[in-house]
Amino acid sequence: MNILITRFLLVIYLTAQAASAIADETAALTLFNQMNAIDITGAHLALARSQSAPVKNLANMIVTDHEPIQQEVNRMTNSLGLKLPPASDNKAYANRLNALKSISINAFDQAYLMHEHEFSQDFINKLKTEILPALTHNELKNYFANLVPKFETHFMHIQHTEMMVK
Repeated sequence: MNILITRFLLVIYLTAQAASAIADETAALTLFNQMNAIDITGAHLALARSQSAPVKNLANMIVTDHEPIQQEVNRMTNSLGLKLPPASDNKAYANRLNALKSISINAFDQAYLMHEHEFSQDFINKLKTEILPALTHNELKNYFANLVPKFETHFMHIQHTEMMVK
């Protein structure tokens, strides 16, 4: 196996192990913002580097769907007077993207799909088990509860794209 892909898989594993409990609503929203920003940034990277139409279509769907979500979450948190740190402060997930950037163009599509598969599973799990339970404002709870099925649909698109690219 290519050494860069092996390194990438190790970064994925270590990132998943770095999970921590969420103390409050602001921490939950911070985690969501960071994870959503990483997903958007990864999708932009795939749009620039992918050699595959199905991968580019998946990345475009992620950007198209997640950017308005990010804007709406920012709007809601601002209206509630909550202050969140910049999404770029999440070093573990940033390391994951840096590992993805280091993959050769020829291996990029497979590495990106592995990233999206693992990342989306982690994102959905954190949304259900950590972020949603920590939310206290009804507007946020309702909005995030409605995101779960959307993100699960995204995961099905990822799986479909994986089958198309193999």
